[in-house]
Parts: sequence; structure tokens; C-alpha cells
Amino acid sequence: ELVMVCNTANQMLEDVPSFGYIFVDWGTAFNLQQARLFTEPVAPILHTGQSHIALEFILSHRGAAYLPRALVEPYLIEKHLFVVSGAVEICRDVHLVYRKEADKLIALGPVIQFLKHLDIKNPIAC
Repeated sequence: ELVMVCNTANQMLEDVPSFGYIFVDWGTAFNLQQARLFTEPVAPILHTGQSHIALEFILSHRGAAYLPRALVEPYLIEKHLFVVSGAVEICRDVHLVYRKEADKLIALGPVIQFLKHLDIKNPIAC
């Protein structure tokens, strides 16, 4: 799950352009979804492919970004970050494709087992 967070309480999606949007590149499908968030185009104050860079920027400066819930949950609990009101949560699918005869199949074993044991109630919609 990706949630939009910022470091100021009680912010709404409409407020994001005024305090800055941090664009984290989560891929084409996400980019299409986030493009529909704002009624007017919003120029990001930071563009990155790394969630940790976006997180550090928000904590040190300002802004809002879509970040993994698992990454920001401790900051939400401690009230260092807040969910932006009106921003939808976005789920990302995880896919693993491999050849059963692959030389590195043994190395993939722990990853395959981890994915099989994830507690996902609805694997299509997260």
C-alpha cells in the first residue's frame, strides 16, 4: 500500500501544491493514477526513485509524497508524519516470474516462500 503523507497535521489533497509534492517514481501504472489526483498539473519540488530520499526530505523540510505504509507507519504512530486527507491509498501488485529450471532457483526459494505466506485478504486489490 502506498499512502500520501506529509509532516504537517490536517492537510488535504488540495493543499499539496502549496506545500510541495514530492514525486516518487513507482512506475507507469502509478504515474497514470497520480496524474489524476490534481485538477491542475503540479510541478514536484523533488523527483526521486527512492522512497527513503523522499521520506528524509519530508522529515527534514516539507512536502507530501506517496510512500509505502510499512515504511511510514512508525512515523505516523509517533506523529512525525500524517496521512493527507482526500488522497486515495494505492496498492501495487507484486509479481515474480522465473523459470523452474533456472540456475538461481535455490536463491529464489526464500522469496517465493515469503510471497506465498503473505497475509493478503484480497490479492487483486490488496
